[in-house]
Amino acid sequence: VLRNWKGGFIMSGSRFMENAPILVAEATAMRDGIRAALQTGYRKILVEGDNQIVIRAIQKQIHTSWQIAPILQDIWNLITSCESISFKHTYREGNMAAD
Repeated sequence: VLRNWKGGFIMSGSRFMENAPILVAEATAMRDGIRAALQTGYRKILVEGDNQIVIRAIQKQIHTSWQIAPILQDIWNLITSCESISFKHTYREGNMAAD
């Protein structure tokens, strides 16, 4: 789910990922959301996610599964075009629209 700085809805997306591990699904959703924000013209981005492992992995605070390593690399490549970007863990209750 993409929102503007006031919390207003911009767009949302979904993808069918049959049998994908949760980390792969969460990291893929993050990559797709960042890509969509960049394609829409946003360069100052706040990413909120409820999977703490993915958030900490993208911040390079932990090493994580080989399964999401290529997705994380895609994200790191994408964010080089951001003016600013931050990643924040939010509890699932605060992320109901995305779930």
